[in-house]
Amino acid sequence: MLTSLLTSYPVPSLPPPGWDRDRAAKVAAIAASYPSSPSATIPGVTFVRPLPRAERPSLRWVLAVVATVARLGLNAAAVSGVTARRELGRFAATAATAAAIRVGAVVVALFTGCIRGGRIEEEAVGAAAARVDTTLVAGAGREGQAAHPPAGPRRLPGNGGRGRQIADGDAPDDPYAAYRALFVTLPLPAVASVAADDATWTRLRVAGPNPHALRSATADTAAAWGVTDTHLRSATGSGGDTLAAASEDHRLYAVDHVELGEFLAAGAVSAGSRQSRMSSSDGRNPPSTSVGGWGEVVHSPRALFVLPQGSATGTLVPVAIETGVAGGGPRSLVTPADGPRWAVARAALTAADGTDHQLTWHIGRTHLLVNVLAATARRSFSPRHPLLRLLGPHFAGTLSINNLADATLLPPGDAVDVLLPGSLAPMHAWAVRSLQKLDFWATAVPAELAARGVTDKRLAYPYRDDALRVWGALATFLNTFVDAWYVDDTAVAEDIELAAWASRVAAAGVSGFGEPRWAAVPTGSNDATGDIMTVPPLPQHDGATVRQTGGSDADPPAGADDTDQRASNGGKGLPSSTTVPIGFIRSREGLAHLLTVVVFTASAQHAAFNFPQATLSAYTPVAPLALMGDLPPPPPEGHSPPFSSSQAAAAATKAAAAAAVAAVLPPPLTAARQAFVYTLLGSVRVSRLGAYPWAPWRGGWFRHEGVAAAAARLRARLAEVDAEVRAREAGEVLPYLYLAPSNIPMSVDI
Repeated sequence: MLTSLLTSYPVPSLPPPGWDRDRAAKVAAIAASYPSSPSATIPGVTFVRPLPRAERPSLRWVLAVVATVARLGLNAAAVSGVTARRELGRFAATAATAAAIRVGAVVVALFTGCIRGGRIEEEAVGAAAARVDTTLVAGAGREGQAAHPPAGPRRLPGNGGRGRQIADGDAPDDPYAAYRALFVTLPLPAVASVAADDATWTRLRVAGPNPHALRSATADTAAAWGVTDTHLRSATGSGGDTLAAASEDHRLYAVDHVELGEFLAAGAVSAGSRQSRMSSSDGRNPPSTSVGGWGEVVHSPRALFVLPQGSATGTLVPVAIETGVAGGGPRSLVTPADGPRWAVARAALTAADGTDHQLTWHIGRTHLLVNVLAATARRSFSPRHPLLRLLGPHFAGTLSINNLADATLLPPGDAVDVLLPGSLAPMHAWAVRSLQKLDFWATAVPAELAARGVTDKRLAYPYRDDALRVWGALATFLNTFVDAWYVDDTAVAEDIELAAWASRVAAAGVSGFGEPRWAAVPTGSNDATGDIMTVPPLPQHDGATVRQTGGSDADPPAGADDTDQRASNGGKGLPSSTTVPIGFIRSREGLAHLLTVVVFTASAQHAAFNFPQATLSAYTPVAPLALMGDLPPPPPEGHSPPFSSSQAAAAATKAAAAAAVAAVLPPPLTAARQAFVYTLLGSVRVSRLGAYPWAPWRGGWFRHEGVAAAAARLRARLAEVDAEVRAREAGEVLPYLYLAPSNIPMSVDI
């Protein structure tokens, strides 16, 4: 046992200068055990298959997933028993139970393969999934009989899946009863009990699942959308404010999903009606010629917000939403004064935000990105390399969860296809495109926030404040780590394994994984290309679409100064990566900066995207991922609902708005699937940021006493941050605790 432990975790050491043939041979042998295999679902993306034994799920992870699946399965069984009288019946239960069986079976298969050392064939997993789907279809009804699932109270059918017009006062007592009924043994998410008002909706833009969508705006932007000073004053109640004044004072902000909506719509039209394993009896509307292919409508909304003059709370106020059906349909400007139309416009923005959250950030710039980083690191570093000792815990479970997602979440008929609007091909293309457009160097938290123009402390922005705290703690630790192992910049430049990793990441299509191209070639390099030395031939694919990364070997333009744009790393100014055609890391500061981005992305950034799913996104009425219709028509010209300040009138207006939203929500069967998938994904944590594995030698896991002491200081600082976050959020109805360090896992493993 001790011999095995020492062999698996040898004393770390940097590669010697030059070429160590024995060490290089071992690296090559390990690299061969991480073969690239094309994704079964996303063209141009590869995963590691079959997985080496070391990458199989841990027993702790398997038990956590199985326990969560069992909890969800019990809820599905309870739904079947108590909701027959509410007309949900077997449909929701069948969907959730089938999903539980499916995920549970795959997890058990993966773990069985782990303990037996056998291979998991993804084709077999896919075949098993298809059998479960066939069972689901048979249970829900044959030959399309269940194409329109039983409605909840006052579910408004017809109109080809597009919600029926809702008039003032024409509202059921509880239009969301069918959706609430999906939570029996599971607690109803807290967001379901919070008032569905503008304040709650706006807070979720700064403390919700997609905190990266908000950015600064200008008066010119607002005017181009048709927003006027009158709209601004109506929203804030301030008679003297103007768009120009708010813009000059940096108080205008926007969320814009027009490009995403148009991209999905164009792809859906070119792809035609969606074809998948799921028949029309999956509970959604049957395939049609609508933009979404299943009756849902792809919206392309954008919203304008303002920070009121002299705001004491820093809370944004919504001014207007400009939206329309993607693909060239007419666009409308909707304001909070528009009653039910405003409520549906908010839902359209929420749905687009949920799509952007999943495709751009959660899948593209987290799962696919970290998949590249993990696979290339395993192929590049010796087990003795201190960087692999550092990064190993931050890559734990990533390769296996991505393989599992490729088999169970991303294929036709699975969660991404069923829950998000549009056709599957453009969804996958957008996720890959988001990774291709990424500048890794510039994703450093301080630089990313500055690029979006959201650094003004007058703005209450929990994600920003927490991300900066965690970033700062990690940057301090990783600067110490790098200084402990690299005596100077030359040591960084001469690290052949580090150079191989950076080159592989860049070759895989990740831009900005290196310092500026026109840096001086360090001593010991073999030519003037910026490569430290010739590295072994790189595989064509390393976990992402391969593309030309651009750039030039030429010197920078005359007068160019690579210090003009800087990304903060613990207060140290570093040049931006405006031209990085290959991976090239030349300094200790640059390496610490990149490592901070890697560790933050694999831990805190994924936590910010993943864990709100269970608490904020599992309940469809608050977080719809697609809408089945457009906005209700405006009232006839010259007509406006009678104004009354009475509580009864206010309640009637609220009820009419809820009914308008309910009329365009996905049906309960789809909501059941959303609740299952999002609760599962947002409920599994098996590690904690800063908690590196225990090891029985001096210097602990790192076998370096200085680094071990720095890791202890990191944990202490994270504990302080945790207390600060919880103190700030103590009075919030929907507390933002996703970046409280005690809630942040070490890696992307779910």
